[in-house]
Amino acid sequence: MGWIELKVFGNFYFRELLLPSGIDKYLSFNSNMLKQGDAMLFGEEKDWKEYLCGNAQVELAELIERAKQHKCAYMQADDVKVAQVWCALTEVSRQMKELSERVEKTEVALKGLAELGEVAKRENLRERLGDLLKAKSKDEKEKVERIVDVLMEF
Repeated sequence: MGWIELKVFGNFYFRELLLPSGIDKYLSFNSNMLKQGDAMLFGEEKDWKEYLCGNAQVELAELIERAKQHKCAYMQADDVKVAQVWCALTEVSRQMKELSERVEKTEVALKGLAELGEVAKRENLRERLGDLLKAKSKDEKEKVERIVDVLMEF
């Protein structure tokens, strides 16, 4: 069973039943379609961005803000709208590259940690097996090392 949330539109309060995400998105889309129909029937004209579902409105607004830093460039274009879209696309591309670099750095750090873990694991096995088998001679220590090698494969 979902939760009920009160939403305010102008001076009106509406109750909305919050359902699992898949159903909620479906209902949100249909609700947006009904809003479009109402706008046509009652002569209200709204911005197309108001019909976006979920966080898309916020994300689009943020992207438009980031693209504004290129305003001097896209205002010089023959087709300003298309140039603005390309500027927004470059911002998305830049953001993806930054994230990719961060992921690569994180992977390097995690690989380093994994290697340290493997070294510590090998050393711990060597010590415990040496103590358990009471290896004192060189031959006994070599046998312990071979056992450690076999165990490290697992």
